[in-house]
Amino acid sequence: MIRRPPRSTRKESSAASMCIRDRIKNESKSISNISKFKNKYLLELISKKLFSAFYNHKPFKLINFASIKRYMKDYIIIGAGQSGLAIAYHLNKKNANYLIIDANSEAGAPWLKRWDSLKLFTPSEFNSLPGMKFPYKKGHYANKYEVADYLKAYVFKFNIHIEFNHKITSLKKENGHFILESESKKFEAKNVIIATGPFHIPYTPPCHRKISKNTLQMHSNYYKGVEQLQEGD
Repeated sequence: MIRRPPRSTRKESSAASMCIRDRIKNESKSISNISKFKNKYLLELISKKLFSAFYNHKPFKLINFASIKRYMKDYIIIGAGQSGLAIAYHLNKKNANYLIIDANSEAGAPWLKRWDSLKLFTPSEFNSLPGMKFPYKKGHYANKYEVADYLKAYVFKFNIHIEFNHKITSLKKENGHFILESESKKFEAKNVIIATGPFHIPYTPPCHRKISKNTLQMHSNYYKGVEQLQEGD
């Protein structure tokens, strides 16, 4: 014979259930963030906390996602240039848990910072990244805008995961994994791939001091067009 629990116990159980439902309803915004992260560890953690709260008739405190700063990745790639995107393409094919971190605001941004008349010195047939043909006819020498547009399209086509506006200022290894830091966020990864490329800091050789001050000197990093140059003889 199955006996019903005492009325007081049923009331406590009902009250605990209502408490959980109310908390979830009131903080539904936090719960909705689960779908954004799609993180198996976080989903498991929330499930356990929900079950524990219901079983023990204890109030359930939802996780504040805004306070979570780091997510463990299998791979983090520093740099969203051609090399970083090509690596991400192959990691995508393996369904790897990865992320690209880049200091710029969008894909192709470094190309747009170059001088206005810049063109590639390789024709279109040699400019393709894995899985996507460079979209210009054979023998065409693309300008910087065409290259930047191609990189943006590449990111969109393969749904490459990138966090922009994070310049990594610290990289160290602790407890068998890597910790990366920008000015506003920390990241964790089991493996780190550095694909930043060279020539980030303009270098002017010391011999420039021997040139007359009447002669305009300008590093190519700051050159945009002929209108910046002084009149010649």
